[in-house]
Amino acid sequence: MRGNRWALGRHSPPPPASARLHRLRERQPAKTKTKGLTMLKRTARAITAAILARFRMTGKEFVVYLNQRYPSFDTPAGTVSLKHEVDVNDGPLSVISPEICIYTSWEPLELPYDVAYGLQYTEAQKKGIIKAFQATQEQICKDAIKLLGKRRIEGFYIYWHYHAKPVWDCTRFLTWRNFTIVGDWQKPEKAKAKIGGFKWDFFIDDYDFTQFMQPKP
Repeated sequence: MRGNRWALGRHSPPPPASARLHRLRERQPAKTKTKGLTMLKRTARAITAAILARFRMTGKEFVVYLNQRYPSFDTPAGTVSLKHEVDVNDGPLSVISPEICIYTSWEPLELPYDVAYGLQYTEAQKKGIIKAFQATQEQICKDAIKLLGKRRIEGFYIYWHYHAKPVWDCTRFLTWRNFTIVGDWQKPEKAKAKIGGFKWDFFIDDYDFTQFMQPKP
């Protein structure tokens, strides 16, 4: 006669249904823990955003920062001096217009023209000159995104010159934006802006330096 297999100790008897249900319920806090971590991460992000907003620069503060941090840079043609201005558009704007424009003028003024049309520089020198202009604008964009917050920002090199009374003209190149237009830009009411990272926008530039520019890594 065989003994009771549970009594012989060969196997453990299966727990009753109520015990299995209890064990199943004990596993539920894992989901609660995951939800708690998710909420904690969201709270941390909100606190970080609030701190960044507290130390966000105004347009006046940022222009002082730019002129102190980027007063000049060196190129194969010599040192280029810079002057920066910041225009903050606080009034009602189209959704496809920049909220902040960063203007950068340079000296010597003839340098971009000489790169585009002159013969005094080699191809290697021209690439070095434009690389220096390019790198400065890329860094200005990074600083603007970091210090001005999530706003539509545009920047470029520009020089205003008197053309004919009462008309002023300008020379502009290496334009960038941190936003793209989604939809038909010719119909602003049906378009919207998507804020992201750095992007060149050469549509209205006076000089096309793309053949001298270094690709982004």
